[in-house]
Amino acid sequence: MTIDQAQRNKRAVRDGVEHVFNLKKLEAIDDLYTEDFLDHSAPPGLPDGIDGARVKIGAFIDAFPDLQLTYEFQVAENDFVAGRFVLSGTHQGEFGGIAPTGRSVRVTGQDLLRLRDGKVCEHWLELDTLSLMQQLGAIAA
Repeated sequence: MTIDQAQRNKRAVRDGVEHVFNLKKLEAIDDLYTEDFLDHSAPPGLPDGIDGARVKIGAFIDAFPDLQLTYEFQVAENDFVAGRFVLSGTHQGEFGGIAPTGRSVRVTGQDLLRLRDGKVCEHWLELDTLSLMQQLGAIAA
């Protein structure tokens, strides 16, 4: 893989995140993920493939309509892009059985994505879920 391809992969991820998560253009999910997308971090019961991505992202946006996901940095090698991000928003809809609290949250995470033909085909995620649940008041800090 050339440096140019690594940069194109990083840009594809950043642009996809901007459209899908930050601008809430859910139709852009088809441009970000392959049809056979594999989410290694999917919660139990989520549909396979791109349909699972639609459900997962839709649930986050429904719960946090002002959701913003910002990469602090990314690195790319071969077909992989890894990054550290900050996810922020206001809890205005039900999330994981938690009624809306109106609380603002800021959570960090790291992800690893494998791309094929400019689209994400695999995803691994480590999200600071403990901090998220504490900020929502679901568990004691």
